Amino acid sequence: MSWQCGEYTIVPACRRLLRNGEPVDLEAKVFDLILLLVENRDRAVGKQEVVTALWGHRPITDAALSQLLYKARRALDDDGDRQAVIRTVYGRGLQWVAPVTTGHDQPVHVDPERPSAPLDVTPRPVRRRRLWFALGALVLAGLLSIWIVPRSFAPPAPPKQRLALLPIENGTGNHSLDWTTRGLSGLVASLLGTSRDIDVVDPLEAARAWTYTPPQGRDHAAHVRYVTGADVLVGGRLTQLADKLYQLTLRIDTGNGHAPATFVLSGSDPAVLGVNATARLRRELKLDPPAASPFKSTPEDAYLAATFARGMDLAMHGDWLDAKPYFVVLASGAPDFLPGRFQLAQAQANTDQPDDADAGYAAVLVEAQRQHQPAMAARVLIAQVNQADHRHQNTVALKIAGQAMTTAREAEDDELLARALLASANIRARLKQTTLALQEHAQARALVTQGTIRGLEPLLHNTAGYIADARGDTPAAIAAARAELAADEALGRERSSAIASFNLAYALSNSDHPLEGVPLLARTWNWSSQHHDAPLQVATANLLTTALYDLGAYEELRPLVDTATRLARAQDNAFMQARLLDMSAGGEYFSGHPTKALALSRQASALIDPAQGPEDALQSSVIEAFVAIAVEPASLAGIERRVEAMARHLPDPSGAHFNRAVVQTLANAARGDHKGMQEAFAAAAHSPGASRDFLHALALQLALARHEDAAAQAWLGDFDVESPDATADTLRLYIAWAKRHGDAAGARRAQARLASLRATALAALAKVPIDQP
Repeated sequence: MSWQCGEYTIVPACRRLLRNGEPVDLEAKVFDLILLLVENRDRAVGKQEVVTALWGHRPITDAALSQLLYKARRALDDDGDRQAVIRTVYGRGLQWVAPVTTGHDQPVHVDPERPSAPLDVTPRPVRRRRLWFALGALVLAGLLSIWIVPRSFAPPAPPKQRLALLPIENGTGNHSLDWTTRGLSGLVASLLGTSRDIDVVDPLEAARAWTYTPPQGRDHAAHVRYVTGADVLVGGRLTQLADKLYQLTLRIDTGNGHAPATFVLSGSDPAVLGVNATARLRRELKLDPPAASPFKSTPEDAYLAATFARGMDLAMHGDWLDAKPYFVVLASGAPDFLPGRFQLAQAQANTDQPDDADAGYAAVLVEAQRQHQPAMAARVLIAQVNQADHRHQNTVALKIAGQAMTTAREAEDDELLARALLASANIRARLKQTTLALQEHAQARALVTQGTIRGLEPLLHNTAGYIADARGDTPAAIAAARAELAADEALGRERSSAIASFNLAYALSNSDHPLEGVPLLARTWNWSSQHHDAPLQVATANLLTTALYDLGAYEELRPLVDTATRLARAQDNAFMQARLLDMSAGGEYFSGHPTKALALSRQASALIDPAQGPEDALQSSVIEAFVAIAVEPASLAGIERRVEAMARHLPDPSGAHFNRAVVQTLANAARGDHKGMQEAFAAAAHSPGASRDFLHALALQLALARHEDAAAQAWLGDFDVESPDATADTLRLYIAWAKRHGDAAGARRAQARLASLRATALAALAKVPIDQP
């Protein structure tokens, strides 16, 4: 049996959607939704029936369901405005309305390179893993065709050696030379890394791997080899032979079972020994002689080499603030040494100087391209992606990520290519482009697996979490976050473990147990505060306050919100500024300062660029409208026009139905249009992404601000103060409304419920007290 709908054919037996006989690529859940609706096309299928049929009894967000509906319509050349195939029947559900004819299955040509929509079986990760492997095979075939075919006329080039510099032991007995332990290895690694014939592990990455206590049965060197994938390890010892005469002994361990090779250099300056060791290492590794060193045999250049090494030592300890002055001196004195200028931009990015970092990265990129250093150019581009990503400039970040992929391929650097792919996949997941995100994740996974780049395994799990979150698959997102945290802890990355803890808390915040993430967030906040990690502080403060704000614990977190807002402003992170300002607006409104709340919400709305984050801009405008109805109702008309303009530019305007209807409800109430208000409220209530708690809050706000008591009474028919969905803000509104109506008993019940929520929030927070700013 198959169904024909215009140019589309639905074939359940092989789980195919065909368009003019050609397969349409679909996610499993999208095909399941199409099949469910066409099989029941004689009626509207309710929301709960859809959820049960597709997900069983797992909790699913309205956003996930809306996204699935959007994908199904898009696959059928339909959208939320026309609704020519799938119609939203308000109050009843979804119904297939396009004409359908039935027929017998026809032979279907199955392209082996295009899998049919996979069966959605439990457990979900198994299905996804099959997809990764399939995509990985396709990607590998593509890469082989690019890399191998052009070289078929000459013997294949041997793989590049991957080398990691280990700490250099300070055996001089002079503690003023402790900077040489990490600084010399950072200097040598940076000098070696400027050439294309050897793959040098990022010295900061090697230092992090070395400092971690390795698992039982693995020494420090073996752990560095395991984490970084290096096949050559270089370590050594600095000793003092006489006054101002030093000896540097380096050991080269190729890991092939042979005894390490050793060579010795001596001289009057430890940093100069590091510079000279670079050429000697290349000779020992049978590489071509290096290009001219950026550091000559002059006192000034010896000083600059030592300056860079001292800066690297501090950076390897995570002290970017103190490292920055050294890189400033180096960048001024040796502008052609790009690693020094790159580290300066890194230091600026990590110490709240985002504009200076942007300028630094841009200048290094131009110079790297001029000097034909594609690996350096790729590193800069990936750093620029991270800068744009922190600001939620999705379109900009995605464009730069594409450039980073191209440049990393030119450099023949699998690690940089994998990083660029994962950065792009994260952004695509945020933009709900999950098919492309999965493809890029699969390509990165193939590179990491083939190259045994275990240091990127946590990032693979991180991206899997992004994609699961975009698909509304909370259990998969939580599983990915737990895997990311475990991988980071196994690799010994302190900061990465803190980020993974944040990601796990975020995944838990979308589950039935959001407070489980509060202790994780408190620990992450404390760590990021102690290490002056401003981007992580801001993100953590936002999620922590969001989790506890809904439970009524705003006052206790006000200092944290103020600090995070200041840090977000210093980082030029408009998105996080807006989120935190909206949080502050809510706190001020329910603390009896509505005028101040409106000013804060307007600041938030002005910060978000609708072209970069249309959904975030819409949400911020809804908050502004909610406050404005009580303070300045005449402004609702302008907010309504702004929201309509935003919605028209969305890829799928149907996704904005709820927010648009909410603002229309408030604007009609401000105009005194009772009929329009009621119609808009009904439209909001029947939108796929409708929030019952927010609708209750909206009804109460209209009653309190515009005396729409009769309408509010009707809309509050199913409101229950004991409902787990009732947030602190809604309870506060209900208390005010009940008191105005003389319902003392109702007010007491809501107050008791609010007190219980606050107690729960404070108890969760007490498990790991946060460090107050």
